Amino acid sequence: SISDSLELFKDDELLFEPDTSFLYSTYGYTLVSAVVEGATKQSFLDLLQKRILEPLGMHQTAVDDENAERANNYLIASDDTVYPAPPTNASYRWAGGGLISTPTDLTRFGVAMLENQLLSKSTSEIVFTPRTTVDGEVNAQRYGLGWRVGNIEYGRDESRPEKTPVFHHGGWGVGNTSILLLLPEQDIVIAMVANTSGEKGPNELTRIASSIVEEFVDFQIQLNETVP
Repeated sequence: SISDSLELFKDDELLFEPDTSFLYSTYGYTLVSAVVEGATKQSFLDLLQKRILEPLGMHQTAVDDENAERANNYLIASDDTVYPAPPTNASYRWAGGGLISTPTDLTRFGVAMLENQLLSKSTSEIVFTPRTTVDGEVNAQRYGLGWRVGNIEYGRDESRPEKTPVFHHGGWGVGNTSILLLLPEQDIVIAMVANTSGEKGPNELTRIASSIVEEFVDFQIQLNETVP
């Protein structure tokens, strides 16, 4: 259970005072899911199903347990040798990487975020705004609430590339990698998943997804130039 999962880290010392620095934490999402259960008196997984997966038609998204239908996972070693990934227990992190999904379902979720189907516009603005520390500096990862906020360069003039905002999050586990990119100005959502993981983490998948985004953005530019 989620409450049992808290035993893994509840006695750990804080690395720093809140809002004085930044560090991404999967355990942080385990804690948030426990707070959700405490506030609603409902199971986090039931709420996930009722509030997000069912309304958005995300029928290929589920918890990563032993009963889940999934592709086989593989590990890629530093010499590019491929090995079957060992089974893992994701029950301690349902909210922070314990789900399996498909690119189609992730795209549905991304569109819902851009169109404020799940959150109000004012709440979305908070979610997609990088958090600042007490000294007023934006955290190093430009992390908002569940999303990183950055820019993607595009354009045919490499000496003077333009930039467009992108909201993104990637993840990787033992034998799996994913990335989800949202471009609010172009209404573009790109999702990619792989049943492999290696030393590079999600970086390689993110690079490929970003190159696909650039193609879409460049096409829009060309279309706007030719259509009066």
